[in-house]
Amino acid sequence: MLNPSYYEDFILEQKKLEENIPYETFLPDSSKYKSYEQKLGEVFKDGKRADGRKSDESRRIYIKLGALVEARGSCYLEMGRTKVLCGVSGPREIPFVQLAGYTELGSVECSLESFPPSTSDKAYSDALKRAIEPSFCRNEFPNLEINVSVMVLDASGSVLSAAITAASLALAHARLPIYDILTSVCLGIHGDLLFVDPTDKEESFCMSAQRTSIDQNHGLITLSYMSTADQIAHYYQSGHMDLTLLLDSTDIAIKRCQDLYALCQQHLMDDVKLSLRQVTETENVEDSMRTLSTS
Repeated sequence: MLNPSYYEDFILEQKKLEENIPYETFLPDSSKYKSYEQKLGEVFKDGKRADGRKSDESRRIYIKLGALVEARGSCYLEMGRTKVLCGVSGPREIPFVQLAGYTELGSVECSLESFPPSTSDKAYSDALKRAIEPSFCRNEFPNLEINVSVMVLDASGSVLSAAITAASLALAHARLPIYDILTSVCLGIHGDLLFVDPTDKEESFCMSAQRTSIDQNHGLITLSYMSTADQIAHYYQSGHMDLTLLLDSTDIAIKRCQDLYALCQQHLMDDVKLSLRQVTETENVEDSMRTLSTS
């Protein structure tokens, strides 16, 4: 058992330490609380955004099909610093289909995971499923399911739109039947400012409203579009916006989706040409081997 004097000495020592610590140490860090002007200056200044883009300009996009060898179809997509990797597997029988009964429409199971995990992963997974289903020929897979898995390697803004575009390209790369290539674009809105393909800092700014004007237009819009069918497949909106702004922003998003569609179409055409070239080379090798064996 410890000597009671030990506790008395310990308490006295702690009091001495507390007297030497200035009270400013326990005050909140004022640098963490920024004014509206400071936040605005971090994302938009002198008519340009922090990364040098104009308000209606998208980031550079990089697409690579077949990034995952073990998946039936896959796509790696970069939008600026945002990086996503999508893999498609199946079709396979729906688990416990005997209990659920026969279903004419196949199921599309989607999952989106971030590293490190994010609180928005579940909501984005549900949104990804709702966006993909209208573009996928579910009637071709009764009692079967297709699994679409998206891993977010770097979440630097417009994550959902990047995931939807990558998922549609992965389905096409897997040679699964789809009605159209699905492209998606995110818009950030704050008052009179509109950001196409916003970064994570711009998204945070757009989701914050001024205390003096809670009803001010602010928020994010993610629109998914099928260009050939001329149909909006999915619309994901958060924040506060009036009807006129929603209609105007929808037209802008559709135009950006159409621009992105041409890029996606070109990558798929290049992939098909590569596949045909490989098939032709394989057939030529087989013909040569048969010729040698018979000679």
